[in-house]
Amino acid sequence: MKAAAVILVLVGMILLGSSFYIVPEGRQALITQFGEIVGKPVLDAGPHWKIPFIQKVHIYEKRILEW
Repeated sequence: MKAAAVILVLVGMILLGSSFYIVPEGRQALITQFGEIVGKPVLDAGPHWKIPFIQKVHIYEKRILEW
């Protein structure tokens, strides 16, 4: 019973840790899902949510990439 609880907590921590990302100040992010861009670029800094293991985050400089 204890082993199952420990495994459940570890899986939960991995899912929680991989489901958010942080956009630094002066940068923007593009979210891709299976290689296709999903939604609009994320322009504001701070923590944001994504679908773990399906979506990838690509961080770019705001000065270089103009959407």
